[in-house]
Amino acid sequence: MLFEMLTGEAPFDGDNEDALFRSICKQKIRFPRWCKTDTVELLRGLLNRDPDKRLGSGPSGIEEVKKQKFFRSISWGAAEDRNLQPPIVPKKNMLQNFDQDFTSKAPKLTPQPKSEVAKIDQSQFAEFDFVRQG
Repeated sequence: MLFEMLTGEAPFDGDNEDALFRSICKQKIRFPRWCKTDTVELLRGLLNRDPDKRLGSGPSGIEEVKKQKFFRSISWGAAEDRNLQPPIVPKKNMLQNFDQDFTSKAPKLTPQPKSEVAKIDQSQFAEFDFVRQG
């Protein structure tokens, strides 16, 4: 998830689930050229295929992650005390937080074909009580 948040793309790709799993197991992870060394180092550690060597997996995993150069500007004490100033404070008017090119477009639903919906076990939604208004 961090890879996608930082780069805007997934670290692995595949046209279907099998291809995606092969990619996860075999594909070399490519980082955009503009990624800083600290970012690449953190992401490589988190995406290490060997779970025993993956960043954060050992008994002192949290401390290993915190010590990454990527996080050097973070005051972990202030974070734990919930006393960090956010880099961006959302505006009260929610629409102002998004690009007008995005907010000016009409929303479109992408409904699934009824034949696909019929294949879903509806018991999964037994306690779901959403009722569409209007």
